[in-house]
Amino acid sequence: MATRGEIGKKIRLARKGLGYTQKSLAEKTKVNKTTISEIENGRFTGSFDIFERVLDGVGLQFEVNKKNLTCPNGMKLKQYFRKMMNEIIYRLYHLIFTSNNAKSTTT
Repeated sequence: MATRGEIGKKIRLARKGLGYTQKSLAEKTKVNKTTISEIENGRFTGSFDIFERVLDGVGLQFEVNKKNLTCPNGMKLKQYFRKMMNEIIYRLYHLIFTSNNAKSTTT
């Protein structure tokens, strides 16, 4: 999922690619120039309607996708969980049998 800042950068690039200033985009979309600046800098928390008008003004649109859960290392969640469970089982196995072997050799 893109962050607000990443979305804002794409909007800024699209605006500049069309040769629009923030002021000219504001006039075209009927959205305040300050709001356009907030959007482009990833600080906008206003309505979807306003955001959509700005996107439309620069020829972009929203696309909604199913969330892809990944871990920080890029693994899929299921793969990561399986790897972690194997590591836990491995460590427990060695902890139990190393402890039992140490006790049996000292008694």
